[in-house]
Amino acid sequence: MAALKKGSKGKEVEALQTRLNRLGAKPNLEPDGIFGPITHKAVVSFQKTAKLKTTNGVVDKYTQAALKMGGPLPKMNVKDLSPLVKMSKDFQKHNLLMIGYMSALDAAAGNLDKILDAKLPVAVKMAAENKPIWAELVKMGMDVSAKQKAFDALRLSDPVKAEKVSAECDKLWIKMQSNGEAVSGNLDTVYSSLDQTIKDLNKSVTDIQKMMMHLKKHTQKSTKFL
Repeated sequence: MAALKKGSKGKEVEALQTRLNRLGAKPNLEPDGIFGPITHKAVVSFQKTAKLKTTNGVVDKYTQAALKMGGPLPKMNVKDLSPLVKMSKDFQKHNLLMIGYMSALDAAAGNLDKILDAKLPVAVKMAAENKPIWAELVKMGMDVSAKQKAFDALRLSDPVKAEKVSAECDKLWIKMQSNGEAVSGNLDTVYSSLDQTIKDLNKSVTDIQKMMMHLKKHTQKSTKFL
């Protein structure tokens, strides 16, 4: 319905006058279908009673709705939640990202265990294999030291026996060098394995740290939201 105002005529004005009368217009209006000064005054009075922003006597859509209501229009007490809805959708996506990051963290942590399970036992085994070799090296070293002392005592008193002791030291030394090379080779392998293990661990730790940064960033957003 088009807006009604002073000067309007017709059945719509008549219906307006009848409605105003039912709502207690004073003085009572003659429903003659003519929007005159008395009808205008009655509309202004109703607009004030209905607490409308505009009280100019023009029956616009707000006044028409208030007339249907019979008084003030209903109010929405809850504030506009459309921004909150949009934010909720954003954080719904964020929550999925968090789940993804945490799953990736779990996988990365599991990868650390795999690296340690695969590499450390090998290094431990190799180090354990060196244990008897080191024990033998220590024993042979002690034997050589003892023979060298005997050699010094025999060199002048019994040179023939001293020569025999010297030959024994030569054999022990050759064996010690052989064992030393075996130990050194094992150690190189152990250290190489450990170095690679540390590199793999560092890479996994770096990946975890990056994921944690992303996770913290999104968590801070969630905290602000809540």
